[in-house]
Amino acid sequence: MYHIALSVADADFRSVLNLLKSYCGRSLQARPGIIAGVFDDGRVAWLIRREFADSRIGISRYQGIAMGLAAIAKPGEILVDQDTISPLMEYFEFASLGLMNIEGMRAQLMVYRAESLLKPIEITKKRTIHFPYIRREREEKLLKDALTVADFVQVIGRDGIGKTSFLKNFVSELNWDVHFIPIWNYPPAIPFAPIETLIRSLLGIKKGISIGEAQTILHRRLEELKVRDFVSSYYSFLEFLKIGEEETLIAKLNLPKRYEMLKNAIIELIIKTHYQNQLLIVFDDLQFADGSTLELLKQILIEIKGLGIKLIYTGEYPIDLGQRTENVELGLLNPSAQQELIGIFGVEGIEPGPALPLQLKLYLTLVDAERDRALYQEFQGKSGIHSTPFKEIDWLVARWLENLTESSRELLYRASVIGTSFGEAEIRYLLPKSDPAPAFLELINSGMITANDGYYFQHRLIREEVYKAVPDRNRIHEELSEYYKKRSDPIRTVFHLIQADKKEEAVKLYLDAARVALDKGAWRTALDYYSEAKDIIRRLIEAKKDVDLEIIISIDERIGDVYRELGDEEMALKYYKSVLDSYREILKE
Repeated sequence: MYHIALSVADADFRSVLNLLKSYCGRSLQARPGIIAGVFDDGRVAWLIRREFADSRIGISRYQGIAMGLAAIAKPGEILVDQDTISPLMEYFEFASLGLMNIEGMRAQLMVYRAESLLKPIEITKKRTIHFPYIRREREEKLLKDALTVADFVQVIGRDGIGKTSFLKNFVSELNWDVHFIPIWNYPPAIPFAPIETLIRSLLGIKKGISIGEAQTILHRRLEELKVRDFVSSYYSFLEFLKIGEEETLIAKLNLPKRYEMLKNAIIELIIKTHYQNQLLIVFDDLQFADGSTLELLKQILIEIKGLGIKLIYTGEYPIDLGQRTENVELGLLNPSAQQELIGIFGVEGIEPGPALPLQLKLYLTLVDAERDRALYQEFQGKSGIHSTPFKEIDWLVARWLENLTESSRELLYRASVIGTSFGEAEIRYLLPKSDPAPAFLELINSGMITANDGYYFQHRLIREEVYKAVPDRNRIHEELSEYYKKRSDPIRTVFHLIQADKKEEAVKLYLDAARVALDKGAWRTALDYYSEAKDIIRRLIEAKKDVDLEIIISIDERIGDVYRELGDEEMALKYYKSVLDSYREILKE
C-alpha cells in the first residue's frame, strides 16, 4: 500500500483527481495545493507523471510524508523516502538526494528521486469517470441460453433494476448487427415512434439531415439490400419518414392499403438486413409503446419467425406478442457485486443491503461529487467536511438538485417537462438568454443526463423526481405547447396543453393529432386520441364549461370514417348514426 501525493496547479485539480480515481485511488485527501490517495501499486506515480509532466509527486508508506515530499519536489520530480524505496527498486532507478527536511517530521529523512524505468509498466485503469458496469454473469448466461433456443426473448425486471445497462453491455460483446430502440414513457404514446426509430436505424437515416441526403441514403440502402419491390418500399419509407418534398402517391391510397405496404416494406427491410449479418433488434421498455406499434410488431413477428432473426424486448411485466418467447428475469445485484461497486468508488463504512442498482448508482455518484467538492475546498485551504447518507431515490435526486449550479438546475427542470429525451432546440427556446453549454456539461458529468444524438435522462425515475420539484410546471408546459404548435406538432402540443390544464384548447387540436397518426397508418392510436378527446369533453360538460358540440359531432364522424376505411361498416354506421342523432338534438333546440 502506497500513499501518492501530488502538488499540482489549481487548474489541473479536476483532471488529476479523475486520473487518481481511474487507478482506483482510495482514501483521497487534500491540503493546500496538494492532493493524495492510497494505491496498491506505487508504479502508478510514473503513469501519473506521464500525463502531468510538471506535477511534483511524493510516495511513502505514510500520508504525511508523501504530502511533505510532494511539497519539496521540483516540477516533474517523483520523490520517495527511505522506508518506502525497497520494493520500488525493482522497477525504478533512483538517485539519492541525501537527508532532507520534511514538513511535520522532527528528524531529517533520506530522500530518493526516481530517475528512470527499469521495467515496462502495464497497469490497466480500472475506473473511468463514468459509472462502471458490474457484470451479471448468471443472467448473461441465461440470456445467451435463451437466444440459442428461441428467437424472441423478454428481459423482465422492476424499474431501476438495470435492464438497459445489462442489455447494452450484453449486446456490446456480440458480433451481430444490433439495433437498440429505446422507448420513452414521457411524453406517452407517440404513434409508431419505436417503428420509425427502427426503420431509421436499419436504413442509416439520422434525424436532422437534409431531405436530399435522406433520400440518397434511402435509395442507396434499398439497392444494397436488393429489395424485391423497390418502388413500393422506397415510397412507403419516403412517406412514413416524411422525407419527400411533396405528397406521394402512397398518401392517396386508402388506410388498409398504405398500412399493408408499410408493413411489407418493414418486414423485407428486416429480413434483407438479416441476410447481410445476424440481426438483433432490442426494444427497451416496450410497455411504453403505443397500441399501434404493438399491433404492427405482432404482425411483423408472424412473418419473421423461424428465420433466425433475434428480438429482445424489456418490460416491468410479461408482454404477450403472440409468439413463443423465452423470459429472463433480472434481480437485485448480489452483495458481493454491490461491495465491488462501493469499493471502486472508495466509499467506506456502508452496507446498504439489497438495493436497486439505480439507487446505488445515484448514491455513489452523489458521494463522489460531494467528496470531490470537499477535496477541492481542502485543496484551496478551506474546510471540506461532507456526509452523504444512503437513502431512497427521491431523496438522492433532491440532494443532487441542491448540489447543482442554478443554471444547471433550471435547465434540468425544463428538460424534465420536455421529456425523458429532449433536444437543445427546446432548451434554447425555454431559456433564450442563457448559454446552455456549461450546464449541459455539468449535468452530463453528474450522471443525471446522457448525450448521444440528443440528450436524455439516465432513467425515467430521475426525470419523474426532478419533475416533481419544478416550481412552475404549468407555465413551462404552456410555453412548450406554443413551441410545438409553431412547428406543426399537434401530438406534443395537445400533451403539453393537457398538462398545463388548458383542456379546452387541447380538445380542438386532438383532431389534428389523430390526423397525424392516421397519416402514418397508426389508426389504433388515432382512435385512442379521439376517445381521449371525448372523455375530456365529457368532463368539461360535467364541470359546466362551454364546449362546442360541433367538435363532438366531428369526432364521431371521423371515427366513422376510420372504420369505414378499415372495412368495418357496422362500426362506421354506429358512429354515423351518432352524428345524425346529435344533429337532430341541435335542430330540436
